[in-house]
Amino acid sequence: MSKINLCSMIRLMKKMPGKTYIVAVVLRTLLLVLGTHAALAENPARNEEYYLPLATDSADTLQRKGKDSNKLHEYGFAIPLYEALLKRGGTKNLLWAYEGLGVAYAGKAQFPKAFDYLDKAVALARKSKNTDELSEALRGRARIHVSNKEYDLALADMNESLKLAQSDGRWVERAEIFMHLRQYDKAAADYSEAIKVAPEKPQLYYDRAKAYRLSNNAVAAKRDLDKGNELSEKNF
Repeated sequence: MSKINLCSMIRLMKKMPGKTYIVAVVLRTLLLVLGTHAALAENPARNEEYYLPLATDSADTLQRKGKDSNKLHEYGFAIPLYEALLKRGGTKNLLWAYEGLGVAYAGKAQFPKAFDYLDKAVALARKSKNTDELSEALRGRARIHVSNKEYDLALADMNESLKLAQSDGRWVERAEIFMHLRQYDKAAADYSEAIKVAPEKPQLYYDRAKAYRLSNNAVAAKRDLDKGNELSEKNF
């Protein structure tokens, strides 16, 4: 199905009542993903050769390649890049390598190995007093705890991460932990903080609407659903 046909279908479905609109949003997301993959395929820099760790690569280059690989879920490429960075030694390189390997192995669902690397990143960041890397490492470790359904441990890590650095993503991740713990009022409060940072993201309103609904605040839930729909329509 062509991009034009998909767009036409989505616009038509948006005019229909009920749950059909949700299907439209899903189709729109699929369209964006397909577009992203097409763009990457057309970019000559994003090929297999680009991801190979080269002896001439600087530490910054290895880090950039590794981050690109993880962002694209190409974990098989990320691991040798970060292993090469690990061999370079030095606090900064080790922090980057531990965090990158933690993300990569988590992406491959090898959670014990991912936790081990992220735990090393947390310890090294504490020792070196690198608050930015500590916040990120704690955030990564919290995700592993969530995967293991260790929500209290995840919450402790995210609480510390948020004290060191704040972003809409961090607020959302702690809100999701509160949702697992069925602390819906706290989840809604964290989604509200995320909305302050990124008020144009419709998904934040949908997420907060769910928290409101589960805390029996139907009026606020309806308001957020309407706002999310409005932004989705605007952003399409």
